[in-house]
Amino acid sequence: LLAAISNALARGAHLGFVAGNGVDLATNFWPGCSLESLARRPGNALELSKAPPTGIMHDKVGAFFYAATGESRLLTASWNFTAAASSQQWNVLAEFRNRELALAYSNELRQMLAGYFHSHPAKPRVPHDGTAFRTAAGWTNGWVRFAPYPSNKAGGDNAQMQITNRIGRAARQIVFALNKQTRAAVTDQLIAACDRGVEVHGVIPRSDRADPGGPSYEQYARMLDPASYAGTNRIRLHEAYHKSTSTTDFDRGTSDLVHCKFLVIDPFGPEPWTIHGSANWTLTALATTNTPTSNDENVLFVPDGGVAQAFLAQ
Repeated sequence: LLAAISNALARGAHLGFVAGNGVDLATNFWPGCSLESLARRPGNALELSKAPPTGIMHDKVGAFFYAATGESRLLTASWNFTAAASSQQWNVLAEFRNRELALAYSNELRQMLAGYFHSHPAKPRVPHDGTAFRTAAGWTNGWVRFAPYPSNKAGGDNAQMQITNRIGRAARQIVFALNKQTRAAVTDQLIAACDRGVEVHGVIPRSDRADPGGPSYEQYARMLDPASYAGTNRIRLHEAYHKSTSTTDFDRGTSDLVHCKFLVIDPFGPEPWTIHGSANWTLTALATTNTPTSNDENVLFVPDGGVAQAFLAQ
């Protein structure tokens, strides 16, 4: 990654890099090259910003603009830029050749490069939150949300409200893979979907829900409890495995962790949706305003059958 950034700067490209608070800026992970040295590079230097020590800058994104072709691309992923996340964990990266999305994410990153993170008291609310876009095969417009949000209320203007609204409209099938799911309102809607006949499958990693102290334990237990349902149709919860052969090698919460954050609705129906982004399904990621302990996140709502079927296959 450092080599690619260095080469792009040498070609004259402008690059900005927003690092989370835990990122090591000084170490030469590539011989003779660190993020800090690239930011001190003579001539065309890297524009570098680091998140504050409280809260979490949790985005895993890149917005790219190519002058030669006029193309704009947006990459948004569930994984951190680490060796384990890139090659050993269950993760997803989606690439969209879409100018509206690339501009929206670029504007969000521009705020952070200027020092406006989640905890900044003057972090502005600007039009790129909620930006609409349409894929080539999309049946309607999708949109993107950036945390923190205007409201932290149940049913307020935040990603959690939009997620539960989408689940509430599911007609046939829901499939999810979530690193964390701590929101009772989401569980309520998944159970209600089962009660109206929707087939629901899901994965939450064993390392996050096996023990009573685990973040997702309470909501996972609700999903398993027959008393939560009006009938016999229930959420079908699956184990996550260390290997694709589906042996007894369960995830151990380290290199093989299920780190996805997606939910697919009606992938073969007339109104398919995919919800995907950086956000774990927790309070600080889905429904908080700009407090010192909230997150910077992105959540995409994509109404496209091809995208939904790709996520379903994973």
